[in-house]
Amino acid sequence: MKCRNSLHVAIVIDSLKPGGTGRVASIMANYWAKKLSQVTLITLKKEPPFYTLAENVYYQELGVADRSVHLVSGVIKTLGRIRTLVRCLKKLQPDVVIGFFSDINIISILAGRVAGVPVIINERTHPGRRVTQRRWRIASLVFYRFADRLVLQTEGARRFYRHYGVKTTVIPNPVPEPGISDIPVRERIILGAGRLVPLKGFDRLIRAFAKSDVYPEWKLVILGEGRQRMALEALTRDLGVEDYVFLPGLMKDMGAYYQRGSIFVLSSHYEGFPNALAEAMSAGLSCISYDCEFGPSEMIRHNQNGMLINNGDVDGLSHLIYYLVNDPVKRKLLGRKARTDINKWFSTDRVMAQWETLINNMI
Repeated sequence: MKCRNSLHVAIVIDSLKPGGTGRVASIMANYWAKKLSQVTLITLKKEPPFYTLAENVYYQELGVADRSVHLVSGVIKTLGRIRTLVRCLKKLQPDVVIGFFSDINIISILAGRVAGVPVIINERTHPGRRVTQRRWRIASLVFYRFADRLVLQTEGARRFYRHYGVKTTVIPNPVPEPGISDIPVRERIILGAGRLVPLKGFDRLIRAFAKSDVYPEWKLVILGEGRQRMALEALTRDLGVEDYVFLPGLMKDMGAYYQRGSIFVLSSHYEGFPNALAEAMSAGLSCISYDCEFGPSEMIRHNQNGMLINNGDVDGLSHLIYYLVNDPVKRKLLGRKARTDINKWFSTDRVMAQWETLINNMI
């Protein structure tokens, strides 16, 4: 089913800062910009977008995302944000509003109801591990049921939201095919990617790498930035692998590393939808992942298109790294099957067709 050409979609998000949510929102906006008469991407914060937007995506910065020091000021500022968004929606008159993430979801629901616009909301993190403030978690229990639809990325997350009283639909994140050759030049590089924060478990990856005894021939490269950088760098020194572990920082386009890498490891404690794992599999890397909630087990078929290991098993992860390093034939077979599967299951065209069907059915 195709979206009608006159459709106007408004996407509401906190900001287009680095991270999975901003990346997905930009992919969706750019895709629809090629097909629809108008796409508006609304951010509460006023800051330059990290991700590149198509020229015909209308980018609207509201500049109403100031932090609150206590509950009363928080409520007052939230009401102000809702009023600002209502004015914006009444002016734009979109056919549907799509909100991204917990507090933005609630603001979008209330503003959409006042403006008379259907609202689809998204949750893109592990629902039991959201780091949002307690008042927003409570508010989601109250207000999510007033959304027209809640979109989730995995069946595991869908099971969690059964008691919220809202209609749910599972639509995975789109994974654009990387622009790499069919036979890339693979180097002796093990990759990890994500924010340098505890939930990503990069300390576990570094420990597993140090135990694997694959260096100095192989090196570990962890792409991303965050508050744990100094701690991770100290850990590499403590383990004596500082010359073989590299943290090059934030990358807008990781395609060059996917082109060069041979093995990708997801070491997270939990996930909402592991974009980095999906992108690495799409690029044909041989992938290992902790079997954490949610996402890896819905992407990886163990020993067919990747390898799953019990969550937190550092020794087991170390053994799998050693095994794949020493079996280039297995690496190639896993990578080829991963690329075929992910580009079939999560291609941008396929995922966006699911979004279009949902929107058409709603309006």
